[in-house]
Amino acid sequence: MSKDLDALIDKEFDNVQNLAKEDRSISTFYDSGVYSLNYICSKSLFGAFPKGRIIGIDGKSGTGKSLLAATVMRDPKIDLVVIIESEGGGHSQELLEFAGVDKSKVKILKASTLVSYKLDKKSGTVEEIGDKDIPKNKDTDKYLYVEGAGYLIRKLANLVQFNKIEKNILIILDSLGNMQSIRGLGGCWHPDTLIPIFNKEDVEYKKIADVEIGDAVLTHRGTIESVINKFEYGDKDELIEIEDENGEVYRLTPNHKLLIKRNGETMWVESGELLLTDKLLRIEL
Repeated sequence: MSKDLDALIDKEFDNVQNLAKEDRSISTFYDSGVYSLNYICSKSLFGAFPKGRIIGIDGKSGTGKSLLAATVMRDPKIDLVVIIESEGGGHSQELLEFAGVDKSKVKILKASTLVSYKLDKKSGTVEEIGDKDIPKNKDTDKYLYVEGAGYLIRKLANLVQFNKIEKNILIILDSLGNMQSIRGLGGCWHPDTLIPIFNKEDVEYKKIADVEIGDAVLTHRGTIESVINKFEYGDKDELIEIEDENGEVYRLTPNHKLLIKRNGETMWVESGELLLTDKLLRIEL
């Protein structure tokens, strides 16, 4: 009776998945560079992270999560590494060199959110959008379209599948904890906030409202990069004031994210959720 039912199901339904006939065993593990971790994960000294699976590495800031991920990249079985990096991600060129990674097989994509969104350039309104709503031209007169990490991963997977690429590809999202919500994208500084602008060897300060495209500014990583776009948000939130331990006062909206250290862990939090015990992190000029 059971065999008759199986036959009927196979006949009546397309794409029936029979788990009893599929081999789901894992034959390939990528080397973490740590024998003990390898053995804990795979019962082998030479591989920890299974091919074809999603793995999460959790831990406090500064405990070596990015270094562990970089060490895995050295495995010769991996043909290509794609790092989807958020603000605060830890895979710098120096780290990859320190870990002995072949940088020629590493590609880095940027994403600040998991979902894609469009930004109204006039009003500053941010709206979540689906994959099908992302146009080829992402910078129009009215909107700026920004791809989320989820879209980038799906786009990469489709590219590999449709082109029948048979390569071992490692995708690293660094880090999930630093991904922003759509709500947190509209934060603003007061227009009179002074921003350091780097002109060759000189540094001048401009009001943020006067910063222009092409100006060289300091990032939270300590690198100097050019401004590629500028928007005046129509944010109607009231501004709050934050005073740091040096007596400097900052005026910004409550949903603007700041990089802080809390209980020894580095994280991004909205300014309205700061605690008196938090330490604001800043790059000294």
